[in-house]
Amino acid sequence: MSDAARPRIPWDHSGVSDEPMLEALRALSAFIDDFEAPGFVFGEWEDSRQQEAGVWTMPYVTYGPTALAFHRAAGAHGWLRPDVDWPKWAETPEARRLIEHPAAIGTATPGQLARLLTTIIRGDRFNEGNLLNAFESGHVTAIARRAKVLADEMATAGAAEDGRG
Repeated sequence: MSDAARPRIPWDHSGVSDEPMLEALRALSAFIDDFEAPGFVFGEWEDSRQQEAGVWTMPYVTYGPTALAFHRAAGAHGWLRPDVDWPKWAETPEARRLIEHPAAIGTATPGQLARLLTTIIRGDRFNEGNLLNAFESGHVTAIARRAKVLADEMATAGAAEDGRG
């Protein structure tokens, strides 16, 4: 998807009637049941092996269909931010808190979720298995759970504004 086609979402805005934000949050939270299912496999490491021509492959991760769908959803809904200098952000106290303490994701803002997802997914291009490690450490599921809480809060507040709540 081109940058022009990506949703323009004010990630650090706290409006409650923002349909693109609600849709983006729901896109991430839609994966919770899969991520928490017994025996779910997000991805697996493939060992290095010698090919027919005698060339060796390096170990690499093969992501499962749900992991690939999550990656696509993150991109399609604007969670992967081209304006985030993710290597620099990853060194900030804010990032360190979210990376070193996955439970801290439970209080993250949509903007923090976007910066964290950008850092994890872009980092996977340069550090094979970064996204798999983030899933195995609980970060990816915590992001999906936090997105659900934020979506539910936003929907409830929107219903109250509309006189439905």
